[in-house]
Formats: sequence, C-alpha cells, structure tokens
Amino acid sequence: MKNKLRIGLFSFFVCFVLVACQSEKNKKIAEIKAIEKSLFTNSGSTPDIALAEKLTGLYTEYATRFPDDSLAIEYLFKAAEVTNGIGKPEQAFEMFGSLFAMYPASQKAPLALFMQGFIAETRLFDKEKAKTIYTDFLLKYPDHNLSKDVRFSLDNLDKTDEELIRQFEEMNADEEDPS
Repeated sequence: MKNKLRIGLFSFFVCFVLVACQSEKNKKIAEIKAIEKSLFTNSGSTPDIALAEKLTGLYTEYATRFPDDSLAIEYLFKAAEVTNGIGKPEQAFEMFGSLFAMYPASQKAPLALFMQGFIAETRLFDKEKAKTIYTDFLLKYPDHNLSKDVRFSLDNLDKTDEELIRQFEEMNADEEDPS
C-alpha cells in the first residue's frame, strides 16, 4: 500500500513538473511572439533598439532555460541576427559562435559559422579572422550550398573595392562580348 502511494505521489509530482514547464514555455513563447510582432511589423521604420534588446534577451533566456527544446536553436540564431541588425556586430559574432559551439550538429551550425566569417569580414573588418573562419567552414562543410560564396569571399578578401569593381566590369564585358 505504501509503495502504491509513493508511486502515485511520484507520478503526480512528475506530471505537475511537466505541466509547469510547458506552461512556462508557452508563456515565454507567447511573450516572444508578441514582441516579434511589434518589432517586425514596423519594418519600414527605424527599429526600436530597446525592444530589440528585450527580444534578444528573451530569445537567449528561453534557449538557456530550455536548451533541448527545438526552438532553442532557432531563438539563438534570431537573437544573433537581431543583435547584428541593431548595430552590435561584436556581440552578434559571439552569439553565432556560441550557437555553433553548443549545437554543432544542428542545421543552423553551418550558417552560424558562415555568419561569423561574414561579420568578421564586413562589420569588424578583421580579414584574418574572416579568413580563418571561412577556411574552417570549407573544411567542415565542403559541399554546403554556401561553400561557393565562402570560396568567393576567400578569393576576394584581400582585394580593394576598386579591384572588385574592375573585376566585375571585366566579367560583364566578357559575358557581353562572346568573341
């Protein structure tokens, strides 16, 4: 009789914890969706930095509290994107790196690594860091659909804007003149 009571109490406790977690998850998801809607419906105007920072905080909080949930990876990625979008490339670079380190087998891992290289190249202007990341990308994901873009970036990393413009003009001239 005592064992049945213990098993019953244990089962009740497990169910209670599961329901509480689901309820907390659902509340966080609803809060995130409300802020996303508010932030992203005004896409033509200047983003509300405070609201964007609140959203990134909620994204990372959710991923920290529920790291095994399928939304954790998506929210971490979105947090990095929003952070980059509000002009914080150093922070975004670190966030993409954390996502890659925490979820290396996820579908977002290659894109997170690519974004680190892209941010290093275009926002942080650290060509050596970009070169290292792009090379690592090609070693890890040689057949990924972004590999062609990564190779292009690597090939052109040391070129000036003027050299790139001249290269594109020459390519266009070659395409226009079939002889």
